[in-house]
Amino acid sequence: MKEYEEKYWSLIAKQLSNTITSEESDELTTWLQGDPERLKFFTAVQKIWETTASYQTPSFHVENAWQKIQTDLKFDQEEIISPVKKLYWPIWAAAIVAVVILFSWFFWIKNLNQIELITLADEQKEVELPDGSIIFLNENSTLTYSKNLNEQKQREVVLEGEAFFEVTKNPKKPFIVSSGNTLVQVLGTSFNIQSKSSGEVTVAVVTGKVSFQPANQPQREVLLLAHDEGKYADGKIIKQRYENPNFLFWKNKQLNYTNATLEEILTDLEKNYQVEFTVADKKILSRRITTSFKGDSLEKIITVLEVLLQAKIQNSKNNVYTIN
Repeated sequence: MKEYEEKYWSLIAKQLSNTITSEESDELTTWLQGDPERLKFFTAVQKIWETTASYQTPSFHVENAWQKIQTDLKFDQEEIISPVKKLYWPIWAAAIVAVVILFSWFFWIKNLNQIELITLADEQKEVELPDGSIIFLNENSTLTYSKNLNEQKQREVVLEGEAFFEVTKNPKKPFIVSSGNTLVQVLGTSFNIQSKSSGEVTVAVVTGKVSFQPANQPQREVLLLAHDEGKYADGKIIKQRYENPNFLFWKNKQLNYTNATLEEILTDLEKNYQVEFTVADKKILSRRITTSFKGDSLEKIITVLEVLLQAKIQNSKNNVYTIN
């Protein structure tokens, strides 16, 4: 049997314990299909895992477990080991059992120490981590971290969705965010991460600097400074300055404009207030406006725009507003 890389052992463990992400599942599938021997090996381990599923605690007797597996296992040893290696089948099989037990123990302990925070639609949460870092979790997002975060060599959290981080500085313990198929590493700074189901991840830095890289390609690391934005898609990271300074509206409810076009303002309002604007004369979209809003309702913002534009903005139906 060929040696299996540590990364794929981890992916196999995640697959068996139903903690694998869709991206990781695709990667594991590709790897298994690359060699028939790998697939046979995985099938064998999977059957052993299912056979030992009744053992739900770390209390595990290896000899008894193997006797049970020998009785219940329904696969041909000849299919997964060569005649030469057949002599070592008991040792090899016992090693598999030991690995399965180890994975069971690992995930039992890991899940015992994990904290998972989930936000629903229209819900946001402010979280203080054990190290003093503050995280603002946007709606429809999930944050996972260890209870023993402050005792680890590096502070690691996992994010699905969107969150703003204010990381407490600690040069001896880097802060690492795993999001999608990317890693963000910092010492102490503030930044926003948005991870989409499509696999696209966007990191925008407000203060300090961060390292942004594909999880499996550290050589493609990109350094982001304050006011930089990095976008990950299709295995590549594109670095640029902020396209829109109001990306944190979800957190601070602020919109600031300096000589911005009406079209830019309406785009922000449509996104953040879930409405739609139509205009009778598209020339008005190029009008330049300097203004700001903080915690204002859509109705108040529309009143201000009516005065600035000397126009009438009416709500026709289904949250569609018409500017005349």
